[in-house]
Amino acid sequence: MNYHAYESRITYIIIAILICIQIGVFVALRTNNHAAVQATIKEELTTGTHVFNRLIELRSRQLQQASEILCGDFGFRESIATRDKTTIESMLSNHSARADASISILTGLDQQVIATSPSKIELDSNLIQQIAPVDSAKKQILNFIPLNLSSHSRVYDDISSKVKSDEIYQLINTQILSPLHSATLTLGFPINNAYAQELKTLIGMDFLFFSQENGIWQLHASTINAFDAQLFTPLNLHTRQINTKTEQYLSKPIVLQSTSNKLVIAVAAKPMRKLMQPFKQFETTLIYLLVITILLSAFAIYMVTNKMVRPLNDLAHQDNLTGLGNRRLFTLSLDNAINELNTLSKPFTLMILDLDKFKLINDAKGHDAGDIVLQAAAQRLKETLRNSDTVILSQHNKDG
Repeated sequence: MNYHAYESRITYIIIAILICIQIGVFVALRTNNHAAVQATIKEELTTGTHVFNRLIELRSRQLQQASEILCGDFGFRESIATRDKTTIESMLSNHSARADASISILTGLDQQVIATSPSKIELDSNLIQQIAPVDSAKKQILNFIPLNLSSHSRVYDDISSKVKSDEIYQLINTQILSPLHSATLTLGFPINNAYAQELKTLIGMDFLFFSQENGIWQLHASTINAFDAQLFTPLNLHTRQINTKTEQYLSKPIVLQSTSNKLVIAVAAKPMRKLMQPFKQFETTLIYLLVITILLSAFAIYMVTNKMVRPLNDLAHQDNLTGLGNRRLFTLSLDNAINELNTLSKPFTLMILDLDKFKLINDAKGHDAGDIVLQAAAQRLKETLRNSDTVILSQHNKDG
């Protein structure tokens, strides 16, 4: 029986424990690093959404002020009263240019279009109802509405670059009072890819704009390529991690408008790779150090086992004089043989040898001579028997 297998077990167990500890420390550090990065990005997302909301609010105020100025213009109200379409369109165009509004629409109480800017847009009743709903209780209404002008209206070539289809528009509807409600003025900004890119430059994070109608999500604008952008479709209104082929993002949705059947949402997203880069370099260095530490520790454990555990193991299982097995090894070997016989039907043989006249040699020549005889007999047995055989020295004393 090879009792040295216990040494290997001890070595393997210690090395396994060491590896588990090292890997545990590495995983803990890596988890903490990721948690720190995510916490930092969440704070940046929170700050970024506050800035975004402020920009939207400022843009809304700009629309409101521009709309109030035009609605308060006496000449504009007089043109509406006389239905002077040429003058109205001219004033809408000039005022839209000053307010940097992309579309201006004037509708009557009967939901019919009086004038538009650009002037060559024709709108049907369904689109008018979306853009300028009748609501006499409110003087001004702010809306975020996805408009597909190409499917609801006729867009001419000379204005196609200014009015895009399938974009979200930030609209302000203002009642024109003279002194009663006589018409509704609608001014609008597009929230498109250019605006999303402008937000990215100002705030330092990516933006995507979605709308949901009757349970169907649609992407309208994004600073991320269209294929990856579909992964950002809001599943809920909580911050979540998005993994694309080339990047990891932490995203946070912002509700712009919510009605019974329509939802308009902006998604702010911050890439994690740039912030993770220093930690990745640290983790790579840590992995190299971990491997080197494990190899050096394994070598040290092997040397300690070989220098300390092996002699103790030999002392526990061998006779000091002859190097043969002692009673402890005999018990282990016999138990192992019986177990293999019961489980594997592997037979074994037990032989008992006795040294004749050993007591006479011991008495006549002394214990030193007896020790030499025992050593010689042990050497003969080792040379004669197989390596798989176990030789046990039961006892050696003056009585033989």
